[in-house]
Amino acid sequence: MNKITLMEAYLIETLRQNGIDDAEILQKVKGKDVESFKHLHEKFDFTGLYALDEEGILEDVLEEGYQIKYLTFTGLVNILRMKFNKHEGVDYEAKEYTIVNLNLSDEETETLKQLVSDNWKVSKTDAGVVIQPVHLIGS
Repeated sequence: MNKITLMEAYLIETLRQNGIDDAEILQKVKGKDVESFKHLHEKFDFTGLYALDEEGILEDVLEEGYQIKYLTFTGLVNILRMKFNKHEGVDYEAKEYTIVNLNLSDEETETLKQLVSDNWKVSKTDAGVVIQPVHLIGS
C-alpha cells in the first residue's frame, strides 16, 4: 500500500468531494494543469499532487487507495468528514482522542483500516466502529 501525507489525502479527497473523478485528477496532474482546481479550495495548493506523479504512485493511489503516513486526531476527524461524510455528534462520538459508535459499512470499514496510519487501531463492535490511538491500548 502506498503511503501519502495527510495533505496529499486532503487534496485528493477535496477533489473527489467536488465531483472530480480519478481520471480527471490523473489527467490534470500529469498535464501539470491543476490551476483549474484552485477554486475548489483557495488555501490548498493542488500542485502538491505533482510529487505523487513524479514518484510514479499517483495512479495506484487513486485506484487502489492509500495509507496516510501519520494521522493526527484532527486529521482523522477531517478524513472521516471528507471521505466518508461522517460528522462528530451526528455519526459518531469523540471521547479522549477515541472515535466511538461510528456507523460504517463493511467496505468503508476496510477502507478506513487501510488508510489510517499505524498509530491508530480500528475495531468493530456491536455499537459500531471504534478508532483509538495505539498508545492508549493496554495489551
